[in-house]
Amino acid sequence: MSLLDHAAGLPDMIRAETMRLEGRLRRCIPTPDIYRLRQIILTGSGDSLIAGHSTAVSLRTWTGLAVQSMPAMEAAR
Repeated sequence: MSLLDHAAGLPDMIRAETMRLEGRLRRCIPTPDIYRLRQIILTGSGDSLIAGHSTAVSLRTWTGLAVQSMPAMEAAR
């Protein structure tokens, strides 16, 4: 698979994964609690921290919530 093919397939993959995860998430967090969320904190180290940083703006735009990313060591405090 070429990089171009991979990039072109990402929207479909994101849709499929979102639908796959939605049911699991709704069992973990009841719908009323989801609507009470006011902030999302993304944590990680290394590559996962960079992924959090790069995702924060899109997630903020998509959800309208305050989104912050920080190193795992900082979040643990």
